[in-house]
Amino acid sequence: MRACRALSRAYHSAPRVGVGAVLWRVPQAARPEVLLVRRAKPPHLGLWSFPGGAQELGETLAGTAARELGEEVPGAAFCGDRARSGGLARGAVCDAVDSITRDASGEIEYHYTIVEVAGVAAAGSAAAREESPRAASDASAAVWVTLERLEEMEAAGGRVTPGCARVARAALERFGGVLVKGAG
Repeated sequence: MRACRALSRAYHSAPRVGVGAVLWRVPQAARPEVLLVRRAKPPHLGLWSFPGGAQELGETLAGTAARELGEEVPGAAFCGDRARSGGLARGAVCDAVDSITRDASGEIEYHYTIVEVAGVAAAGSAAAREESPRAASDASAAVWVTLERLEEMEAAGGRVTPGCARVARAALERFGGVLVKGAG
């Protein structure tokens, strides 16, 4: 059984680094929305979360966030250096989350330290336009939601990963000025 586990993403001997992409946008004449994907693979299979995944050797946090964002929602991208005046450049670390999942016997199946990288949708990207997001790769669905809707989903047991609304709120509080200025 251990040989099979060595090929899996589960049952590692040490925590792994994961990176989440907390992508915000402001549709025309609307409130800010954050991108969520429904996870198509464990851990947290079927739950709504931010696009993200494991950091690869030699990859920066921002690079991991951008890669995972593009893999899971084609056309979605963080804005570039133009947003520096609002305190945001290509995506900035906004939080970190411990994600520890145990199996039925209590053994740690998955242990990720997830670094959440927040950003604003790039101008001209599919995410910045009124288009519906299209899920790919590790996501079975993608959707834009307001912070209020995300908080409602979480409160109602809406199959959201733990802490998702708190992280979204922290990112919006930190980078809300960029959204209000219309960066993107």
